[in-house]
Amino acid sequence: MARLGSGSSSAADGHVPVSSAVWNRARSDLLIPTEDGRTDPTVWERSSRIARLAVWISELPGMEATRVDRQALVAAALYHDMGWVIQLRRRELRRTEVLIRPTNDAQRELAASFVEQHLPPLLGDASTRAAAHAIRECGHKLTRRLEAVFLAEAMNLDDIGPQALCLLLRRAVAEGKGIEALLEAWHRQQEYRYWEARLKECFRFEAIRELARHRVEALGRLMADLCRFHRLEDVAERLAPPASDGQPVR
Repeated sequence: MARLGSGSSSAADGHVPVSSAVWNRARSDLLIPTEDGRTDPTVWERSSRIARLAVWISELPGMEATRVDRQALVAAALYHDMGWVIQLRRRELRRTEVLIRPTNDAQRELAASFVEQHLPPLLGDASTRAAAHAIRECGHKLTRRLEAVFLAEAMNLDDIGPQALCLLLRRAVAEGKGIEALLEAWHRQQEYRYWEARLKECFRFEAIRELARHRVEALGRLMADLCRFHRLEDVAERLAPPASDGQPVR
């Protein structure tokens, strides 16, 4: 498996081949104001992770020579969920509803149109068009546009692992559910082999699938601990009387 980036464009260090102006603009666009004057970083944090993942995927062995517009790739990754923010600004949804469902085609179209309208001064016309196309096509399994393929792989990978628990909890709260419902949903996923199917169907590259498999295992350990503590099994273990050795207690 490839290491995370190389040289000055290392995705692990957060340095990606696109100007800092795009990152700064994206952060400003994606941080959501809250009622108390602060900001909700949910969309920004997810998008910035996906942008770094997309660059890393584009640098895997065998990918270095592909003709991918990395400026467009990063911009598409940063802005692919902008549709949620636009709908929030239009008061078409509440802040607690942001990202609790998969992004749909209408939201991707909003994001692509935003990129076309606002990013040409930072990206140039060609990279802006490529970024918009990648956003529109990242949900299409048959797309052959490399920027869209790499973005889709990064999105699917970010949906898996302990960091994804934040969005799962966000969804549960928005739907008026608690930890018990979350744990029940997780157990149903295990019963129906949901994650096995997802690992098989959602990734084009074996290196990404293998990393996703490790993330599922890590999420499983986290959910097992959450179940144990939520149901007070750790307390029961502490308070349980010591096992008798058959000798009378004096």
